[in-house]
Amino acid sequence: MSGTSKPPATTRRTGGHPDGQVRLAAGDPLLRGTRSEAERRARRRLLRELMQAGVSRADLQRAVDEDRLALIPAEIALAGRRRYGDEALEKNSGVGRDELAAYVRASGTQAPEELTAWDVAAARRLRRLLDAGIPFESVLEVARVAGQGAASTARAILRIAGETYLQPGDTEYELGTRYAQAADELMPLIGPLVDYQLRLHIREALRQETIGREERVSGQIQASRDVAVAFADLVGFTRMGTRVEADEVGRVAVRLGELASDVVSPPVTVVKYVGDAVMLVSPDACRLVEDVLNLVAAVDAEGEHFPQLRAGVAHGPAVPVSGDWYGHVVNLASRITAVARPGTVVGTAELRAATKGRFSWSRPLPRHLKGVRGVVLIARVREATAGDSDRRGRRTRPHVPSRVRRLAKR
Repeated sequence: MSGTSKPPATTRRTGGHPDGQVRLAAGDPLLRGTRSEAERRARRRLLRELMQAGVSRADLQRAVDEDRLALIPAEIALAGRRRYGDEALEKNSGVGRDELAAYVRASGTQAPEELTAWDVAAARRLRRLLDAGIPFESVLEVARVAGQGAASTARAILRIAGETYLQPGDTEYELGTRYAQAADELMPLIGPLVDYQLRLHIREALRQETIGREERVSGQIQASRDVAVAFADLVGFTRMGTRVEADEVGRVAVRLGELASDVVSPPVTVVKYVGDAVMLVSPDACRLVEDVLNLVAAVDAEGEHFPQLRAGVAHGPAVPVSGDWYGHVVNLASRITAVARPGTVVGTAELRAATKGRFSWSRPLPRHLKGVRGVVLIARVREATAGDSDRRGRRTRPHVPSRVRRLAKR
C-alpha cells in the first residue's frame, strides 16, 4: 500500500449520489492506478456502488490515493446505515455528543462525525454506568485501558482477514465485497468471544484481589500491594531487525507471545508486550519465578536460530494503574534484566526472601544500576533440581520441563 502522512479519513455518506449511473472518463483521477480494462471496470463498479451508498467523491479520491478503496465497503458495514443527530442521541440515550466523544477519544479513536445506531447503543450503556454511580473519569480510565487492547485486537483481525480473504488476482470490487460480507458475518461472533474473555479475566482478577478489614473500614482499596515483577527480553532482537526481513522479525515476536501464553498461568499475568520484551506480574513470587524459568527454557528450546531470552525478577510494593504497574520494584526488575546474561534469570535479595528457599541461587553480586540508588545485590536463580552449572551464561541445554518440551514440538 502507498504511504501517506495524513490519517485515514472517516468515510462520510451524503445520502446517495444523484446519478445512479456514474460515468468516469478514462483519465478520471478516481481511476488512477488501474492498469487494465478489467481493473477499470471493477473500479467503476465499486465506485458506483459506494457513491450510491452516499460516500463523497472527496473521500473516494482519498481512498484511491491511499490504496484502501477496497476496504470502504467493510467500513460501511461496520458503521451501520441509520444516522442520528445530536438531539436524537441525547433523547435516546441521555448522553450528549461531548460525553460520547470524550469516551471515544479515551478509547484511542477519533470521535465520530456522523452518529449511527452503534453510537447510540454505546451511549445508552455509558449512561447506565454513570447512573450506577461510577464516576465519568473512572469510565474514561477503563476506556483507555480497553482501547489499547482493542486496538491490538483490531490490527490482528485485519492481518488475519488479509491472509484469509485476499486471493490472487482479486479485483477491488471482489475484495471489497468479500470484506464487507466477512464484517457482516464475523462481527456478531467476535463480539461475544471478546466479552467471554473479559469475563474470564475479571473472574481471575477477583481471585487475586483482597479486601480486608482495613479496606472495609476505610471504604477504599489499598493502592499499593506486594507483588513479584518480571521482565524478559530477547537478546539481540534489535540488531536482528537490521539483518533479516521484517516478516521474520515479526514471526519471532509472535512466537514469543505464543510461548508466553502457553507457559504463563494464573496467578501470573502478562501485563504487556513491548517489542521484544514481556512484563509479568504475580502476587505469588514462587509461581512467577517458575513461569519465567519455564519461559526462558521454552525459548531456548526453539533452537540456535532463535534469540535467547534473559529475565530479571524483583519483589516489593507496586501500584496498579490503568492496567499497568508502577513503583520502584518495576524499575528494578527492568534494570536487572538489562544486566542478565542470555538464557538466565536473575533476581533480587527481596525476591529470594519471598520465595523462601524454593529455588537454587548463585552467590549474590553487588551491582550499580542506572536509575537505581545505591548497590543492588542480584543473583542467578534456577530450579533447585536443575543440573546447569554453567555460570558464564553460555548457551547450554539445561533441564527442560516436559511441558516446555511439548511446546517446542508444536
